[in-house]
Amino acid sequence: MAEWEALQIHDVIQNISDNIIVLPVIQRNLVWDEEKMELLFDSLLKGNSFGGIMALQESKGGQPLFAFRQFSKEGELHDSDLPPILDQSITLIIDGQQRLQAFYMGLKGGVNGKKMYFNLFSQTDYEFEFARKINDLPIIKKEDDQEMIMLWYPVQNLYYQLSNVGRKDRQVALEIIQTREILEDKQKELVFENVKCFKDSVFEKKSLGISKVFIDQTNLEGERRRMVELFQRLNNGGTVLRALDLIASTLKGLDYRTEIFLRRDIQEFSDIGIGQDEVIKLIFLLQNNINKEVPDIAKDDAEFVVKNQSRILKTLEVLRQFLKDAGLYDYYREGKKSAIPLYFIAYHIFHKEKSIDLSRLYASFDTNNPDFTNIRRWLNISLLNGVFSRGKGWTPYTTGIKKIFASINQFNGEIFPTEELFSMYESYPLIFSREIEINNLKNWDMNFVFYLIYGGKYFINRDIDHIQPKYILNKEQVSPEKIHFISNYQLIDYAKNRGDKSAKKLNEWLKDWEETELKDYLDRHLIPKDPNLWMVENFDAFLDERSTMILDKMKESIPSKSRPAIRNEGISEVSTGNKKDCGGAAQLSNAERNPEAWLESCADKKGFGDEFRQIVAVARSLGMYARFQNNWWVVKFTQKENHNKGLFYLGEDRYISFKKPEIAKYLNCPIEEVEKYLYFGKKILSEQVPILIENLRTLFSDKKIG
Repeated sequence: MAEWEALQIHDVIQNISDNIIVLPVIQRNLVWDEEKMELLFDSLLKGNSFGGIMALQESKGGQPLFAFRQFSKEGELHDSDLPPILDQSITLIIDGQQRLQAFYMGLKGGVNGKKMYFNLFSQTDYEFEFARKINDLPIIKKEDDQEMIMLWYPVQNLYYQLSNVGRKDRQVALEIIQTREILEDKQKELVFENVKCFKDSVFEKKSLGISKVFIDQTNLEGERRRMVELFQRLNNGGTVLRALDLIASTLKGLDYRTEIFLRRDIQEFSDIGIGQDEVIKLIFLLQNNINKEVPDIAKDDAEFVVKNQSRILKTLEVLRQFLKDAGLYDYYREGKKSAIPLYFIAYHIFHKEKSIDLSRLYASFDTNNPDFTNIRRWLNISLLNGVFSRGKGWTPYTTGIKKIFASINQFNGEIFPTEELFSMYESYPLIFSREIEINNLKNWDMNFVFYLIYGGKYFINRDIDHIQPKYILNKEQVSPEKIHFISNYQLIDYAKNRGDKSAKKLNEWLKDWEETELKDYLDRHLIPKDPNLWMVENFDAFLDERSTMILDKMKESIPSKSRPAIRNEGISEVSTGNKKDCGGAAQLSNAERNPEAWLESCADKKGFGDEFRQIVAVARSLGMYARFQNNWWVVKFTQKENHNKGLFYLGEDRYISFKKPEIAKYLNCPIEEVEKYLYFGKKILSEQVPILIENLRTLFSDKKIG
């Protein structure tokens, strides 16, 4: 049911001030710019129609359908609130909030630190403009070759003066004429006319039509969904919300607690290009659903956000720390980069064993961490090859995401599957090579190569310059492929490039440099130090030598090898062990081949399944393999040569067998040190598991495994 009501602007503004007219959580913030708000006031005074307002009417004493917030007066952001019972009737704006927000900020507040002013000498058009102070506004304008004087007056002052004197427009106009010392009759007439028109438009005319929708309090969940769908339909017109804005509004409508997460918490990660849009896409990826659209959004999605927001935020912290430790933070901080690889790194981190403390995960991001090595290699090689850019053989945001997801989700909880992803690139096929070789330089993304050469800060705001000038090489009939080869490019500042460098041959440009300055230049730009190679006639040799130097520099940032990943099939089974010879899986019982079944049928029933899961998880986080073998959990070194012996075994009834001599030998420490940390007897109590886990971290976290 709905009813239509026509209201004065003043009445609506008063209701907004009294928090009777409010904004539901599904509404976004103000998106209109200053010019659009100024034109709205011009339309108001001209008597033009600017559309109706759609609202949801809620009664005092009822349970609100949505959380809601007050309007913004100065552009500030307010958090939504969801009281259990309404202490007054309220009107929630479903459509038209941009217009109401513009009226409210123009009449009672401001925007971007500016107040609205009205030119009281306006004639054909009613001129409104935002400014920080009146002196910032022009006092004369030219119109039809005539100079027109302008009289700017604060809209907020005009609104309050009319309110305080009972809307007596002539009295207010006379005060302005006297205060501003206006003497010409024509100008006085304009002030009288414009003040009256403002008064009539704001205080007298019922120019705002509001359609109020009433809800069925007996079916709040159904009504909530209906209002969200209505909001989506209404936003196909007007200032249209993008699909991601609609998704955000839908999530907030389904559970208001997602608002602070999407609007405020996520802003902390804007430095790496992560905002609301990126997090919405990530939310669906984390749920293993990459094809969600607005009509598919359900309450389960909002519940996933609320339940996992702490872990999502921690995941993003880990992601940022990874970028810093991998030397790629500045690359993502400066300029808009594809978020696709960040989605999948975050996906991999998020799906680590739940018992793993993610804050400790990024604390151990170094070359001894197999995940760090693998992710760093994957990201660098992928960026070099431009995998996430158009023109490489697929559409990154559709096909690319689908293909990467299909590969990576098979390795949840395992080491990052770098080589498997590379194999997928090659088989698709993409224009791709995983090797750091001179022959591949011509195919690589030039901007990322420059980033690896120069680093983040020097990389910004530089000219791309031919080291040996193009026109000289053309005269020498050097092929365009060599002239424009990446090894003949450098980054130098604008003034140097346009000034003393210009189009000089390299040897001529460098001949008079001081020794220290020359050394700094050669080192920074990876220029061969042999002066003979600076000669144009030795250009081929120069390219070869500089290409080698570039590759050597890149290899400092890119691991040459990845650690092997294990496909996720629960805890991987092995077919050999100390107890009996098992040449193949067929020799194992069903329970022995299925560790999850064993956990449920044995460990969980006896009350120690969770403890074993925690111990296994921390072992994996430290770079070890934890496998299921013959009804035992076996924690082992990686399969690298001589590192394939079991370190300890976990069996039924909390039986733990530590191979103390093997551990002591590997850690190069006295066996007494191992016993001090790892002796708990044959049965470990539940309350002792956190101590064991911390002791394992202490013993193994600083030791390179494998």
